Amino acid sequence: MGAPPGPQGPGGERAVRQRRHRLSVITVATAVLVAGGGGAWWASTAGGERSAGTGSGSASEPPRLALDGLVSAEQSGEDGREGPGIAPGEPHPQVYRANGELPGGPDAAAVYRNPASVERGSVSALAGALGVNGKPEKKAGRWVVGEDEKSPGGTALTVNDDRMAGNWTYRSGDWPAMRCGKPPVSAGLVPPEGGGAPDSCSAMPGSGEGDPISEDKAKSAVRPVLKTLELEGAELDAGVTAGALRMVTATPKVGGMKAQDWNSTFTVNKDGKVVRGHGNLGELRKGASYPVMSAEKTLKHLNKQGSAGSGAGASTVREPWAHDGKAEPGKKTAKPESTEPEPGKVRPRKALKVTGAEFGLVTRYTVGKPVLVPSWIYEVRLDGGHTASVAHPAVEPRYLKPARPAQPGSGGAPGSGSGSGSAPEPGPDSGPGAGSGQAGEPGSPPAQAVNSYEADGRKVKLTFWGGVCSGYEAVAEESGKTVKVTVRQKEKDSKKVCVKMAKLQSVEVELDKALGDREVVDATDGEGLPRK
Repeated sequence: MGAPPGPQGPGGERAVRQRRHRLSVITVATAVLVAGGGGAWWASTAGGERSAGTGSGSASEPPRLALDGLVSAEQSGEDGREGPGIAPGEPHPQVYRANGELPGGPDAAAVYRNPASVERGSVSALAGALGVNGKPEKKAGRWVVGEDEKSPGGTALTVNDDRMAGNWTYRSGDWPAMRCGKPPVSAGLVPPEGGGAPDSCSAMPGSGEGDPISEDKAKSAVRPVLKTLELEGAELDAGVTAGALRMVTATPKVGGMKAQDWNSTFTVNKDGKVVRGHGNLGELRKGASYPVMSAEKTLKHLNKQGSAGSGAGASTVREPWAHDGKAEPGKKTAKPESTEPEPGKVRPRKALKVTGAEFGLVTRYTVGKPVLVPSWIYEVRLDGGHTASVAHPAVEPRYLKPARPAQPGSGGAPGSGSGSGSAPEPGPDSGPGAGSGQAGEPGSPPAQAVNSYEADGRKVKLTFWGGVCSGYEAVAEESGKTVKVTVRQKEKDSKKVCVKMAKLQSVEVELDKALGDREVVDATDGEGLPRK
């Protein structure tokens, strides 16, 4: 079975209810899907259990699954006998209440990992399906086709072949990346009451004039690529537009389970040409099968986890809602409340209603490498008639262990998306997905997904969604054609009490030389950023 292209997103991105007139993307409390950070969802440390993160256990006892961002019993202050603990620092954790009976689900389910490597022939086949001329060349741990500018129309394809093996990114000419559908991607951030995210995805500079093609035609345009990726059976959504562009998202099933944030995303112009894309190439590797909990029991663990910022388990699934791509006349874009909370005062959060649950796979990370983990994905009702999806691992906690310790109560900000705690955002050319930041060194904070940039000579100003109480810094990796930017949260005081709320922020980074005509690329998903 072909590997489903991914995330991310930001990703994101990620079960979500579709609407035809508005795009509303919300990041709810709990860790976001595609980024690493602090966590309070930890594994039992009782003796006698196997601890190999990827090794093979006995026929009846699978090896414990190592996940980034989990907090050990010692860190959480618990004795380790009752499963997940809660890291300190969150006075009013988010609570979810089921609005009816939840499903039971299977008794066990397997994890899946991306391929160990990608063959040249597979890269050539994908390049042919996308219309990229040239032979694949190996450069710095990835396959590259068309970057020598000999391919007509400036088309280029890159495919990772190391840590994020199989993640691919395609671009054609100067068409912009569709940043629409990517929610604010900071861990544990909740939308302020009455709103919190843009209601529409307006046209971007360079998105073209005129109306986009129909959903059916857009889906037809991507089918040759889906065939090459062996994703003919993937669920397609083409409801998101921006100007004359339409985005098609393909969500596959892996082992009979929907891979909610491991999807392919394509941007199709009004002429029916695929001008942007990202996903995953290669067959996923099936891992050990683990006992899993029911939706009801998993929800109890989600609530026990407490704070979004202190939990590695939960995630916001990054899937865009469908909409018409245009702002409604006379309506302004909704924005999160940017007012800082009064020091020392935090309002209790209102319990969010869970209206349904679906069993599927959600991307987590083991020392920066992705692993698709059996999870329950809850549909949550928000104020204003919005819905969002929150995911939590269904694997019995005794089979989990930290891959690299999280900072207790850190409330780390995801980079992706979309996820803190367990999932660092995929690195460059990995696609959003759900997005999630690059893994970085163990203990480093995950990267934030960037929305846009402004440039003045050597100075580049980056705009992104971040926590109201957090500080951020940016770094840039320069080359002759691109500037890859990464925004990360600064180290924060773990004892400080702070509300988990997002606001639009900006940070500057100074380059070695003027930006010029170089493309600015978000390191969290390898996509080019729109210039304001």
